[in-house]
Amino acid sequence: MGYDCTLHVVDEDVIRTKFVPRLLDESNEFAPFDTRDDANELWATVRESLAQIESGSEAPHRAAVTISQLAVAFSAAELPYHYERGFCLSMWDSHQEEAVTALFPKKHRGNPETLFAALISRHPALKGEFPTDIESNFCTGVYIPANKVPQALKWVTRKVNSFAKPDRRLFRGLLLVLKEAARQGKAYWEGTDLPVPMATMHPPESERIPGLEDWKNPDDVYMDFLVQDGPTLVFAHGIGFPRDCRTVHIDLSHWPPKTTVVWNEYAVSAARSLSGRWVTASMTKDQEYMYRARVRTSVEEEPTLLLPPEERENGLSWASFIGDRVIAVLRAMMEYPNASRGDYSVERLIPSYPLLEEDGRLVPIAELSPSPERFPNIGSITLRDGSNVFIWDYVGYEFRNGEFTPSFSVPGRWSVFDNCALVTRGLDGFYFFHEEEGLFSVRRGEAAVRHLPKLNNVRGISPGPGNSVLVREFGERSDLGKLYFPDEQTYVRIEPDVFPDEDPFDIRSLHYIKECDRLIAATPYRLWSRPIEYVLSLPRYNAATGRIRRSKPS
Repeated sequence: MGYDCTLHVVDEDVIRTKFVPRLLDESNEFAPFDTRDDANELWATVRESLAQIESGSEAPHRAAVTISQLAVAFSAAELPYHYERGFCLSMWDSHQEEAVTALFPKKHRGNPETLFAALISRHPALKGEFPTDIESNFCTGVYIPANKVPQALKWVTRKVNSFAKPDRRLFRGLLLVLKEAARQGKAYWEGTDLPVPMATMHPPESERIPGLEDWKNPDDVYMDFLVQDGPTLVFAHGIGFPRDCRTVHIDLSHWPPKTTVVWNEYAVSAARSLSGRWVTASMTKDQEYMYRARVRTSVEEEPTLLLPPEERENGLSWASFIGDRVIAVLRAMMEYPNASRGDYSVERLIPSYPLLEEDGRLVPIAELSPSPERFPNIGSITLRDGSNVFIWDYVGYEFRNGEFTPSFSVPGRWSVFDNCALVTRGLDGFYFFHEEEGLFSVRRGEAAVRHLPKLNNVRGISPGPGNSVLVREFGERSDLGKLYFPDEQTYVRIEPDVFPDEDPFDIRSLHYIKECDRLIAATPYRLWSRPIEYVLSLPRYNAATGRIRRSKPS
């Protein structure tokens, strides 16, 4: 059972003088909470709970829990709060790793019952029933009255500063909420699975680190990163499909960025050819879950469909370019020969296979066999010597004179959701990664070479400044990534504090944008930016040993 916790700044006077009178039908004064579509339904639920206390059909404690939930939601409509998965003061001593476990002192706590004196006067059975700790999902927890918030903030700050630096990240939201409550002279209250939209807090501009900037998606929709093409990052949004889907192109040539939206299209891959054509493997609401190759000469234009000889249940899994021709992969599927008898124990893979654009259609590539894997490794890249390479399973095929010839051994393994898997190296090589074994490079006709031997938790790679490579890591205590300089055999650690106002697990990819000379961290809802000169000023580490390098490279 998981907990979606929210940590709230709460105005005690608003709860006493506005919320409680509304609940008792003694006032109908408008409040920001009333703009919610479900406001009347929530009021009715709590009033019904009160009525059931009087009839004896509901326990007073259950009613007090319901009242507390609505009181916090009422406050959240006009005051800031912060979402945190699995953490709040109530859970500090029981749901965290041992290294950061703490018991929040009773002397800093209060009882929310003090907010509901008029309500308890009308319904005496509620006395002593309001929760003061998280008891289960859908419950409020620790309450700190406004007069105790400053001392509570001091205690939390000291405790958090006693932890190792990488462990402090979990507490940034709590500190932000307590600081804001102290600044406004308000109370703190927390809960889990409360009826409020998920929201996060960030430090005020006055406390922002110089050079650190963020850009929030103006439509406030969840974005999945697809691909980087020079200064352009492409994202897809499909939550709510088919009612709401889109592909978002974000141009970072300048900061703040500019967006171009392709509506009614959810893409699982996107690519641009050297001549400027765009292709997506995408679906639209008229053909739900059927992914097709849609080609445009520019993002703003209507697409042309390239159809394969068969589409199966879901069509394509990927589309890109080899030179200026579209290359795509038909999605594998599982077949159950005995399904008509209700027996799904026997399954058979109908394998995926690659397709190439020819005369306005996608046709199978004769010299490439179907993959024996359900999710084969796929990729394409144009090398600096002009060669076009297609990755199919563990081989890189060059496309020359109308044929695909095996030229590269690519023992990588990346997820079908990893869209930054290849980066050029030199004239005739490229970098790739294995999710468990780290970063590799390969040149034509040679065996693959491993880099950064101590790094084995790679999530993606992308081009860095000069000949460097940005490596995105994942893991509970890992860096965000490394900026790797192969010519010098050094790297810079990109620690979470490079982007201190973001949860590291929400940073899905890292990008260097030459045009604005910035390092970009992409999350589902926003982009964070820091000048690359700051990153380049950080200490260098020896790539082989992982030890800090005392002297600067010549």
